[in-house]
Amino acid sequence: MGRKTPLATLPRITALCYIRQSKTRDANDMDSPERQRSNIQIICEQQGWTPEWYMDADGHKTGPKKKNPPG
Repeated sequence: MGRKTPLATLPRITALCYIRQSKTRDANDMDSPERQRSNIQIICEQQGWTPEWYMDADGHKTGPKKKNPPG
């Protein structure tokens, strides 16, 4: 049986990109999903990575004081 290549030596070309917005204060919010996507895209291009996008930008309801958290 052939020798397996250790995972650490395999080339990594896919970047898991997660966009999250917990609260949008106004249209000029510096942490907007659009700004996050743009910044992540720049890094991926610089590194030669293929982005795989995940987005949770509709806000969230977490923490012990939140009522009616999603399932």
